[in-house]
Amino acid sequence: MKTLLIIDANLGQARAYMAKTLLGAAAHKANLEIIDNPNDAELAIVLGESLPNDNALNGKKVWLGDIGRAVAHPELFLSEAKSHATPYSAPAAVAPAASGGPKRVVAVTACPTGVAHTFMAAEAIETEAKKRGWWVKV
Repeated sequence: MKTLLIIDANLGQARAYMAKTLLGAAAHKANLEIIDNPNDAELAIVLGESLPNDNALNGKKVWLGDIGRAVAHPELFLSEAKSHATPYSAPAAVAPAASGGPKRVVAVTACPTGVAHTFMAAEAIETEAKKRGWWVKV
């Protein structure tokens, strides 16, 4: 079974490397092929705190697991992932809250070669903001 391994970047490089190495070695015994392309995957194993918001995983079996268990018992972890994975559906996009007024922008300009460029940049920002109906302070 083609399997995608997704490791949360917040877990750290060393832990991610250990998990990938140990799970890669155990994958062969579990008849799993570790791949990098989510479109080709039949199973996605996610190591981290939460599932990613990725439309490429829609309809695929996904398992969210703990990196500690994956490193301590990789064969058992992969067996659980295969048997307990559930079909994934990406969460619906949440509409942004309506704001009560125009967009507000604060900008800082600076130029190491002279003051004139700084004022020119400030004027350009103010002109564009005015066109878009934004409040701006430079």
